[in-house]
Amino acid sequence: MASVFHRGPKTAPRWYARFKDVSGRWVSRRVRQESRRDAVRVARALEAKAERQRLGLEAPEQAGELVGPLMKKWAASLSNRSAATDVGRLNLHVLPAWRGVRVADVDLPRIMAWLDQMADQGEIGPGSRRHCLGLLSRFMSWAVARGHAPRNACRDIPAGSRPRPIAPPAESIPWVKDDDQAIAILRALPSPFDAVFFIGNRSGARLSEILSLRLSDLDGIDQGVLRIRYAGEDGAGWLKEAKHGPRTKYAPIPPGDARAVLGPILDARLLAGADPEAFVFVDQDGDRIDRHAVTFRWRKMREALGLPNGLNFYRATRHSAASRAQAAGASATEIGEALGHASPGVTLRHYMHAERRRFSSILTAGLGLDAASDAQVIPLVGRTGATDEAEQTSAERGDAHAA
Repeated sequence: MASVFHRGPKTAPRWYARFKDVSGRWVSRRVRQESRRDAVRVARALEAKAERQRLGLEAPEQAGELVGPLMKKWAASLSNRSAATDVGRLNLHVLPAWRGVRVADVDLPRIMAWLDQMADQGEIGPGSRRHCLGLLSRFMSWAVARGHAPRNACRDIPAGSRPRPIAPPAESIPWVKDDDQAIAILRALPSPFDAVFFIGNRSGARLSEILSLRLSDLDGIDQGVLRIRYAGEDGAGWLKEAKHGPRTKYAPIPPGDARAVLGPILDARLLAGADPEAFVFVDQDGDRIDRHAVTFRWRKMREALGLPNGLNFYRATRHSAASRAQAAGASATEIGEALGHASPGVTLRHYMHAERRRFSSILTAGLGLDAASDAQVIPLVGRTGATDEAEQTSAERGDAHAA
């Protein structure tokens, strides 16, 4: 509860109000009142205003600021893995609509009108619109925490009114379904981009993980194991699965093919005196190959072979490796562990287009109805012998009841 105290002589006291501000902290402020009664009245008014702002019933003083400068300040502070993508979408789709709006005016009706406008324009899909809404919500949470806005109105949007990404039909998703197509792609790509594709298509590793491989990470390829430790644009970042610190994962790779494709690159790098911790894939100047060079070479190869436009590098490598493994009967758990998925649910959600036609012996063990011990699980009451036994038991119960 608000209170007052004074400083200075009793004949000319300087009154101060003590109350909780909008963040809930106790603060003191000079109130220019001559009597204690007036100072108490002002202190209670200041506390009531701070409480209304804290509950979102009144906009704080900073709410008159515009979204544009604040959003640019927030964007400059982003340090997440996809910060570059977030900033790009902010500049293209979020800032143009909100830069001239006051932070206090970012309310539910205005947000819904913005979402409807993006849907009517049709420039971006539902998934991208959901991403843009998430960016606005993250910015508003940042603004609320710093006293620039009373509350985050994005959280008021009903779940059913949020944009939902529409998954394309399973049959329309292209992927490398047979080894003949993989071999054709491998031969059409120049070195070392053919080896980059080979690792991605066979092991399911991400592009940033492939380009971040060190020479020592390939020591186990003769045993069919690929070590993956780094990722990111600079080749020294954490893996996507690493949440609390650096970690290492391993992916399967065919030993014979790996030695045939990667052997010449390894021999050339070691002959040049490369350190075991040097990058595997480098350009003519010895610099690490970036993803833009891979994308360029992939586009040229796709045009030369007449492959569908939807067959990008991701779908031809990681997506194809998981789809091929699932079509062969591998479990979602094993595929998810090899790819580094957070849970088997992620694997099932992205690769359900491969229809399972093979089932494990554990699942099929209880399907038979014959007398084989390895097929029968639950005795059926209606079978021969079981019916007579059931009728006899029923008769005995009836006799006992009559007695």
